[in-house]
Amino acid sequence: MGAQVIVVGNRRMQGLARVLGSVANTVAHNAPCDVYIAKTDEP
Repeated sequence: MGAQVIVVGNRRMQGLARVLGSVANTVAHNAPCDVYIAKTDEP
């Protein structure tokens, strides 16, 4: 049985790291199921 949802944090999804790519970004664009990106960065 496959996953129904993948949960990842949004750390390093801002600035240059977002342009170059992050784990959350890669998973969100390639996962075969829903992806929930949880806010984990600090203000």
